[in-house]
Amino acid sequence: MMVRRELILGLGATSMAGALLGGFSTAQEPKVPAGDAAPHHAMAAIAQKIAACSVECSSCYSHCTMNVAAGKKEHAACAAACLDCADICAMASRVVGRHGAFLSIVRDACVQACLACSIECEKLAADPMMKKCASVCRECAEACKRMHIQA
Repeated sequence: MMVRRELILGLGATSMAGALLGGFSTAQEPKVPAGDAAPHHAMAAIAQKIAACSVECSSCYSHCTMNVAAGKKEHAACAAACLDCADICAMASRVVGRHGAFLSIVRDACVQACLACSIECEKLAADPMMKKCASVCRECAEACKRMHIQA
């Protein structure tokens, strides 16, 4: 019963994040206004990119688990990587969005998780879903690397 409730809550959170991010394309960088608000808007844009990566990894995790259930055991390691990456990105998007105290630690963890997930997904790049997830993870890692953190 507990697992079902967690699954429903997780799917609801993923759906909500997808709805909130509906117009955000990973292929284009969001425009950041100049002036005093620029740093805040830049961080908000990065937080959105990280949240989009979380949603993509959650979707890829679901895809992998269906493949594993269908007998494609090679998707098992990727499912684990996608699930962990989705969780790390979800947490990172919240910390980045609020300019949290552990921003540099979270940024580094997000970069590492996204790069590791992209490597796992690229092993199965013949599958379009895996190829897309790998690309989104790499874009997220690059956005995090470019993040300017003020001391």
